[in-house]
Amino acid sequence: SPAMIAAASFADRTMGGPNLNSGEDFCTVIGDLLGDLMHLADVLGENFDSWLGSGRDHYEYEIANEV
Repeated sequence: SPAMIAAASFADRTMGGPNLNSGEDFCTVIGDLLGDLMHLADVLGENFDSWLGSGRDHYEYEIANEV
């Protein structure tokens, strides 16, 4: 999936590429990525919660429409 590719790329660039098959490593990668996105929102003067809400809306649309 595109999300797995993004997570793996982020892990390779920031954490030396932990094994994403391990639930613990995957949780660490996603948590770190979300934290970095929060910092990015701060730097850009954006609202992270708005980004998160938009992502949730896209997810719910895709689930409802089997995209």
